[in-house]
Amino acid sequence: MYDAYFSYLRKFGPEPLTDDEKALIRQNLTPFRLRKRQYALQAGDICKKFAFIVKGSMRMYSVDDKGAEHIVRLGIEDWWMGDRESFVNLTPSRYHIDALEHCDLLYITLDSAKELQKRFPLFAK
Repeated sequence: MYDAYFSYLRKFGPEPLTDDEKALIRQNLTPFRLRKRQYALQAGDICKKFAFIVKGSMRMYSVDDKGAEHIVRLGIEDWWMGDRESFVNLTPSRYHIDALEHCDLLYITLDSAKELQKRFPLFAK
């Protein structure tokens, strides 16, 4: 699963990743599988993990008082998915995030994201 993320990073930097950089990424991103229609986040919960989509697709949406769904964002392979406001501010999310199809993901926590930003500048891009 990590190879897909390494390929994604090559788009943002001219140099190939070193073995140390790859090891750092492996330490900070956790592989996870999500089944179709399984929630990654439900409204009212705090978004504690952001997901890089290796395979599959996801949607982020809200539900109004009448029960109608309003899609805010779609996520496909090589995209990131999560509620950024909830993730950074540790506040309850207004959104649901679920899988439109089976997904292979790499999850990252806020602490791991901060660590990678400090030690691996390409991650911030």
